[in-house]
Amino acid sequence: IVAAGHHKVDGLVGLLRGGFADVLITDEFTARFVKEYIVYDEGGE
Repeated sequence: IVAAGHHKVDGLVGLLRGGFADVLITDEFTARFVKEYIVYDEGGE
């Protein structure tokens, strides 16, 4: 799975949480955004 922008983030988060797939993030900004999104989302629960 290749992420190139925000439109893929929700799908990536679901895959990362489920442990279903190895994720290749091709964009450093996207990588940071995904990390921050997961941290924020987990903190909200």
